[in-house]
Amino acid sequence: MALKATCLAADALRRSRSSRGLATFAGLKHKARFVHEPHIHKVDPAQALPVLRLVGEDGQIQVDSLPCSLEQYLDMYKCMLKVSVVDQVMNSLQRQGRISFYMTGLGEEAAQVGPAAALHKDDVIWAQYRELGTFMYRGFSIQQMVSQCFSRFDEPGKGRQMPVHYCDASIGMQAITSPLGTQIPQAVGAGYGFRISGERRVGVAFFGEGAASEGDFAVALNFAATLQSQVLFICRNNGWAISTPAEEQYAGDGIAARALAYGMSCIRVDGNDLAAVYVATKEARELSLEGRPVLLELMTYRQGHHSTSDDAGRYRDSGKVKSMARTGLEPISRSRLVLKEANMWDDAQEEELKGRYRQEVMEALKVAESKPFASVKEMFRDVWAELTPELERQREDLIAHVERHPEHYAQKWSALIGLAERGCGSQRDGGAVFRFEGHIAQNHFYCLRVQQAGECPANGEVRKYRESAASSKLPAISTEDRRRIHAAADSLLQDFMRPTPTAVIQRLGSPPVDAAQVRSVLRWRREQHGDCTATFRASESDFTEEAERWANVDSNPIYLARWTLNIFCWAAVLTPFMLELVRLKQTGRLDGIFIAADWTFKVVVMKYSFLPVLI
Repeated sequence: MALKATCLAADALRRSRSSRGLATFAGLKHKARFVHEPHIHKVDPAQALPVLRLVGEDGQIQVDSLPCSLEQYLDMYKCMLKVSVVDQVMNSLQRQGRISFYMTGLGEEAAQVGPAAALHKDDVIWAQYRELGTFMYRGFSIQQMVSQCFSRFDEPGKGRQMPVHYCDASIGMQAITSPLGTQIPQAVGAGYGFRISGERRVGVAFFGEGAASEGDFAVALNFAATLQSQVLFICRNNGWAISTPAEEQYAGDGIAARALAYGMSCIRVDGNDLAAVYVATKEARELSLEGRPVLLELMTYRQGHHSTSDDAGRYRDSGKVKSMARTGLEPISRSRLVLKEANMWDDAQEEELKGRYRQEVMEALKVAESKPFASVKEMFRDVWAELTPELERQREDLIAHVERHPEHYAQKWSALIGLAERGCGSQRDGGAVFRFEGHIAQNHFYCLRVQQAGECPANGEVRKYRESAASSKLPAISTEDRRRIHAAADSLLQDFMRPTPTAVIQRLGSPPVDAAQVRSVLRWRREQHGDCTATFRASESDFTEEAERWANVDSNPIYLARWTLNIFCWAAVLTPFMLELVRLKQTGRLDGIFIAADWTFKVVVMKYSFLPVLI
């Protein structure tokens, strides 16, 4: 009996210890305790991740001091201001038809500049398409940015990407790609390489909360955590994936909370607080260097349209947009309050700096428009070290096609056929160095001046196009006259007027320019930039201003003439009708109504059938 009692006691103790023990299954990263009641874990809104904020909406610092010096804070502020000015000007240029596409970062400047200031210059960044501030803080110039948007050959990407897809390997900025999420696993791979090679730098991936719905995001986080990659994930959560609001994108606690499920660290930050973004990125970078990747979620708001192809007014409440753009909430105004409180900034300095940035953009615009486009054959460069036979065949087929149909392709690149690839025009290839100047003399051909620093086997190609241009009956246009015509056309567009040949000649004044020359340059503008005669319309506020300008008949005689014709037509419609009604009242005859209706019908038909041709 004693032995039996001892065995029962030992069994009870063993069961007790088992119930108090920890689960050690192979699939568990950490030990977990056993429970004896089914407990389904539910979402608890009270457990939402907190948001880091150092500066309040009133501009007051809510900690002992800023995480950086006031001088560095001022430098970051100036960069944000530059991005804002550049965005506004380039967006307006797209509305004029000068460039094909643009995306602004209005309201998200701190989420671009703050991380750039906190990262090391050796860190490598994969941006999405709203990180212009990151590029510029690292040294990307306004000229490079404008040249890229104009697809000019002299920018780092050689004009082969669509606008806003910047790149510059010299400052650690990889090329932007259009498909969402592709850059996220690329940064993970770089960070893994840095870890196994012992390098003290990190890979950084920028993306929006919309891209976090892509499969590449989940794959990247899993790889980063398991491989202990030296990588930072920076998510700009602006609340909108084009027209899809955040509440329709996910049901969980934002983006940062997902990192915990992958075994990663995370932090949520007020993305409109420049100081908070800076210190969070700096701390996260130090953690990442230990092989512990971090996900930063920067909470901000997209003030503008998704892009120039979007109309956010169709799916967003304008009142909400204005509320999110109020002083103190959006990043630039909040940072300005901090600097004013420290007596380091005032309104006069702000206006002077904005004017300087605008002038720099306009100067860069003039330079970019004078530069050549890339040769069509550039699409085969910088992909393979040596072209495969198949790509070589495709390239030769393309060259032959372009040379057979110069009337369709000479506008941008046929003049460079035979130069870009045949040992010329490239220092890298050891060939001759050329500078191409000039503009299109007619629809099909470039007028080129080639300054030669060596023998070029393709001189015959250049001569062919030069002779073709010279054979045209169009008058020669001097560089100065061409510049004046462009300036006059730009001035008319800025005044919301159509740059017709007559209007341009009137705006040019003295000395006069031949009408054929003006028509030639305007034709070139249409072919080069699309329909530049379209009325400039930058935003809804500009639309109101446009209406006011068109209502000013003193500066728009055509508009005055149109209104005069319309008034005359309506008078012609109403007068017979009113006279007939008067006669009807005097005589009391009802058949007069039918006579009046007949007159009205005839005049209306006349107006809407013939007069629109005149108008």
